[in-house]
Amino acid sequence: MPKKKVHSKLYKFLIDTLAMLFFTTATGMIVELGIAKLTLTQSLASRVMWILPNLLTGGAYAGYMDWWREKLLAKSFLKSAFSDIVAFLTFQTPIYILILLLAGANLNQLLKATTSITIMAPILGVTAGWFVVWIRKMFEV
Repeated sequence: MPKKKVHSKLYKFLIDTLAMLFFTTATGMIVELGIAKLTLTQSLASRVMWILPNLLTGGAYAGYMDWWREKLLAKSFLKSAFSDIVAFLTFQTPIYILILLLAGANLNQLLKATTSITIMAPILGVTAGWFVVWIRKMFEV
């Protein structure tokens, strides 16, 4: 039986950060361009502005998802999905609002984007959780 590689906490943090950077770039642009109707320039500005927050919070967010899963004893799909949704709403949404404001979104755009992200939280939160787990497996974390 192959032995699982042991990596440092820093390695896991960096892999989680990379996963969240990729995930938020793709999903953010879909929401901003397709639903909130930001211009391409506004969306690209938002995505560029998300790089630093992702570098600072990506690994912490993945750890926060893990914490919610442990807190809710999320062994089943439903509990795991619920914990990922809660983590997404309470961690990512406030940061997203701040970034949109800094990117120049007007009140109408901000409300559309925030409402959309909240409505989409069951999909985005669960997908983010799956994506992080998949990236961890890919990098043997």
